[in-house]
Amino acid sequence: MSALFARNVVAAGMPSRLAHAFAGRSRKSNKKFWRKPVKPLSAPASLDGVLLVDKAEGMTSHDVVALARRQLGIKKIGHCGTLDPIATGLLLLTIGRGTKVQDLLMSEDKEYVGTFVLGVTTDTQDREGATIQERPVPVL
Repeated sequence: MSALFARNVVAAGMPSRLAHAFAGRSRKSNKKFWRKPVKPLSAPASLDGVLLVDKAEGMTSHDVVALARRQLGIKKIGHCGTLDPIATGLLLLTIGRGTKVQDLLMSEDKEYVGTFVLGVTTDTQDREGATIQERPVPVL
């Protein structure tokens, strides 16, 4: 388990076992479907809900989803919006039946906060690119 993932679980006041972090079991029977079911270690039959993750720099949104899938042992996980690898901040993961509210969460207003430097142009249009031009900036 990554330290960031563990920190989010502790900050949310959840028990140390991620499997018990979501309420309730599925009412569906434990029938085996056409594909091999994924059974997490000591997890309830179904984990459903929304997990709030503080995404670290350097990870893509898909990296966070892949990590959650491995840690929780669940295949049905999605995310509400994509954050670039440079970006940090809140990423909502929808798990199990929680994926049904993903459209509702995506339609809500979002707020982005950023820092930029005036007068500098890079070849990638972000801070990771090589500076190709610098110009003086007049007093604003």
